[in-house]
Amino acid sequence: KLLSETRRQEIMKAKFYKDRCLRLAGDLLIRLALQENGDVSDYHYIIKTEAGRPYIASSSLDFNVAHTDGLVAVAIGQCKLGLDAEKIEPAADLMDLAGKYFTASEYSWLSKLDSQKQVECFYKIWTAKESVIKAVGSGFSIAPDTFSVVTAGEDRLASTVSLAGQTWRLLPLPDTAGCKITLCADTPFEFTIREVNPDAFAKNIKKLR
Repeated sequence: KLLSETRRQEIMKAKFYKDRCLRLAGDLLIRLALQENGDVSDYHYIIKTEAGRPYIASSSLDFNVAHTDGLVAVAIGQCKLGLDAEKIEPAADLMDLAGKYFTASEYSWLSKLDSQKQVECFYKIWTAKESVIKAVGSGFSIAPDTFSVVTAGEDRLASTVSLAGQTWRLLPLPDTAGCKITLCADTPFEFTIREVNPDAFAKNIKKLR
C-alpha cells in the first residue's frame, strides 16, 4: 500500500521471492529515511534517468540503495551519492573478473595478496567502483576498467576519484552481515550509520504515512 502500482509491478518482475523482498525493503528504507528527514510528500513521484538512476525532482535530498544477499542499505543526504554492497564470497573466477573489469594497478594490487586477502580486496575494489558509477548516474556507459579506485603507485584504496568532470570521495563503510559496503559522494561530508534489524524495521514501517 505504501508503493505506487508501477513500482509494485517492477518489484514483482524479480524472479525469486527473496529478491522481491530485498527490492521492497530498499524502497521502504528510502521512504523511511525521507520521512525522518521531513521530505516524503513526493515519494510516489520517483523519476528515473535514462540510465536508470532514481531521484525526486522536487527534493533537495539525494538517495541511493544497494542490496545483496542478507543486506539492504540506503544512503541519503544533501550531496550526490552512490552506494554499493556485495556479499563477500570466495569464487574461483575472481581473478578472471578482475582481469576483465579492473585497471592494471588494481589487478596488480590484487595479484600480490594471498587467496583469503584477495577475496576481501576484490570486493573492496568492486564496491568502490560500483559506488562511483552509481553516483555519476550514467549506468553502463562507464566501463569499470576506465578509471582506477587505487592510489597511483600504492596498494591502497584512493580517498578520491576523478570521473565525469568531478572529484568523487570514497568511503569504505564497516563490513556488515558479511558484506563489503562503499559510499561515494561529490562533496566532503559527515555521516552517521544506523543499523536497523528486522523487528525494528517492521515497527518503523507501521508509522509511515
